[in-house]
Amino acid sequence: MPRWCYLVSAFFVLDTMEALGFISRILYGSWAGKTGDPVTQGLNLMMIAASLILFGNSYRRSKKGFAVGSTLALSAVGFLCLSALWSLAPATTIRDGIIYLCVILGVIGIARTMDADEFMHLLSQCCFLSAIASLLLLITSPSNALMVGYVGDSDFIGIFPHKNFLGQVMATGALATLHGIRVARHRYLGKLCMLFVFVGMAYASKSTAAWLAALLFCGISGFDSLWRKGGAARRTGVILAALLAPALIAGAVAPDTILELIGKDSTLTGRTEIWEYVVRDIWMKPLLGWGYFGFWLQTNPAAVEISDAVHWVVPQAHNGLLEFLLNVGVLGTALFAFILVRTLVLAIRCLSTPERALAISTISCCLGILLLGASETVLLAATQSTTPVMFIAGLMCERALYTKEGRRYVPDSRQAVSRRRVPTGALRHLIS
Repeated sequence: MPRWCYLVSAFFVLDTMEALGFISRILYGSWAGKTGDPVTQGLNLMMIAASLILFGNSYRRSKKGFAVGSTLALSAVGFLCLSALWSLAPATTIRDGIIYLCVILGVIGIARTMDADEFMHLLSQCCFLSAIASLLLLITSPSNALMVGYVGDSDFIGIFPHKNFLGQVMATGALATLHGIRVARHRYLGKLCMLFVFVGMAYASKSTAAWLAALLFCGISGFDSLWRKGGAARRTGVILAALLAPALIAGAVAPDTILELIGKDSTLTGRTEIWEYVVRDIWMKPLLGWGYFGFWLQTNPAAVEISDAVHWVVPQAHNGLLEFLLNVGVLGTALFAFILVRTLVLAIRCLSTPERALAISTISCCLGILLLGASETVLLAATQSTTPVMFIAGLMCERALYTKEGRRYVPDSRQAVSRRRVPTGALRHLIS
């Protein structure tokens, strides 16, 4: 990949994870109801230009048509934009839908031009740069690196607009760094130090879901390492997984105990109270929803009623599934759920290809999204680190399963057998 295209990809990754918004916060401040400032508008225009450049460059280098995954992603974006027809805020729906479209175009461009290992290396470097910048901002300007929470305490947000964004980016960095550890044959120390920084920053963000996601990524990578070694190591991995399974079942049956251990109350800081009102509003428009990002507006009486009931301004449902149903209904939720499940299936099939490391990263990403979705919005917002990573990983898995002629890769064992076969003509020559 040309250096200029690599730099454009780095800017695209940083901007889609909201790592550049701190410039506007430092120059213009932050307050409720803040409109777009010149810096934000400039970054949006640069992001649109970067996505178009990446998309155009990918089709200039490879003139193949759209893959199935690309078509599904564009269809999902089309549904989001189409929801402007019944949205309470059509302008907001169209604006956010265009942003999602630009992100998907950039995702397609990166997936078609970059190698999986190269992308994961770039992703880990961008996340690590964001972590260092967040720490430097905390030292130089604590007022911009901290955000006052709903209960009056200060949350560490770093260069990001919210602590959940910081936590997700750190978890994503852990995912990319673990990928680098799997494919590297030496020099683990630097990557292990980066992994320690990511897990620690995820914990410092007070985003419990992101911290658990980072630990989940570490657990999956460790189990894969033991499984590939075989023998006693594989049996050890199976035993550890069997010991952890009851803990997961207990957490599902009696979540109050687990929540107390990680410092959360049984209502997930009041979120379950919100869910009761959200479910009621979902049943008002169950099929198509209220429109993409068209519900949580101060002009919507239903949203205002929820905020008045819980005595604080509610910006989202704090649950991935409920937020999807609220915005795009059953149809839109089913479409995105199909994309997520398809990505997971492609990753499992990709385990038998030379891109096994990519398959493990993709499986980890999908499971992490499910974990984050228990208390946060996932995949619905384009400017979240997990959204472009999931789409890129899925497209790369799809590419790994098919050759340029459109046929599936032959597993390694079959390739080894085919390489040992001697052509008939050569065999006759040796006999003669």
